[in-house]
Amino acid sequence: MKSVITTLVLLFSVSSFASSGLSVVTNVLEQVEVEKLEMDLRSKGFTLSKIVDVFATRGVAPRCPCTSLELTFSKVSGGKAVEKKFGVYTQGFGTSLTVSIQPVK
Repeated sequence: MKSVITTLVLLFSVSSFASSGLSVVTNVLEQVEVEKLEMDLRSKGFTLSKIVDVFATRGVAPRCPCTSLELTFSKVSGGKAVEKKFGVYTQGFGTSLTVSIQPVK
């Protein structure tokens, strides 16, 4: 019984932690610069296929209020998959973030 309760508590704490990260990613994706990049690539036939939170995968806990994402856009052309990757770095609070977008090679 004790292990069942412990498992449930851990499950709820992990899911609440994951949902807080989701709100940060959503906030970054709603920035004007990122939306403009997505619309430009969408007009060329690309779709957003993958989002990687760089700080989370590296285990970095920055002291500043910043986020680093790697966005992968892909399309299939002539039977071959074509991918374009961009690094999106944001810094600031709330919805008024400073956004920097660089292509990743």
